[in-house]
Amino acid sequence: MGSALNHPMRTAIITGGSRGIGLAIARELAEAGKHVVLIARDEEKLKQEVFNLKQSGKQASYIAVDFLDSNYLTYINNYLVANNLHPTILVHGLGGGFGSQNFDSIEKYQEIMHLNFFVAANLTKYLSEFAFSASFGRFLFLGTLAINQKSASAPYVAAKSALISYMKIIAKSFAEINENVLAAAISPGAINVAGKHLNKLLLSDKEGLDAFLKLNRVSAGRLGSPEEVAKVATFLCGEENNYLHGCNIEIDGGASN
Repeated sequence: MGSALNHPMRTAIITGGSRGIGLAIARELAEAGKHVVLIARDEEKLKQEVFNLKQSGKQASYIAVDFLDSNYLTYINNYLVANNLHPTILVHGLGGGFGSQNFDSIEKYQEIMHLNFFVAANLTKYLSEFAFSASFGRFLFLGTLAINQKSASAPYVAAKSALISYMKIIAKSFAEINENVLAAAISPGAINVAGKHLNKLLLSDKEGLDAFLKLNRVSAGRLGSPEEVAKVATFLCGEENNYLHGCNIEIDGGASN
């Protein structure tokens, strides 16, 4: 494995980095020696998490951004320029169904597509310049097992399906230009994220959770942890992993088998 002496400190942007899987990935990447830039809406939460990382000797900063604001990329660019940061790693953890329903308005579909897919594509285009300049890049997108199981709202599944298809194609283009620039995805299944539905079942309805795991054929018989997802993300962002272009790793306790 390469040592810190062989590689410069990489800067990683993590959208949705203030909580859940995004935060777990940020912590793991910081532990692996990356400067992590957490991006989300909740400035107080971001400030606290960055403080915690710095207290433990890690390199971290944050940008408070609402991705529904049309100027979000300008805010991000201004921060990076002002702080002389050149990120070569993108983890797009932003996403979700945000209460969407199958027969929602086209405006709701556009919102879900924007947050799950368009922001990722826009940031990828923007950050790819840094990656090609550095001859190194990792673009990692969070998908969902709901694509396979059709188990979530139509706007959400459609947006995540678009994201994974985009990743597959952009991965080919990246590899053709420079094999050190890699695009990949992780698709989590039933993960124990604090405050989410499955976490509430775990805490207060063991029978309900067992029924869920059985219905969804989770062979491991338990929920996964955000940290288990984060370890895979950190592996994919490693310097030596240059032959995983376009992979989509499902982390689901056997549910997709």
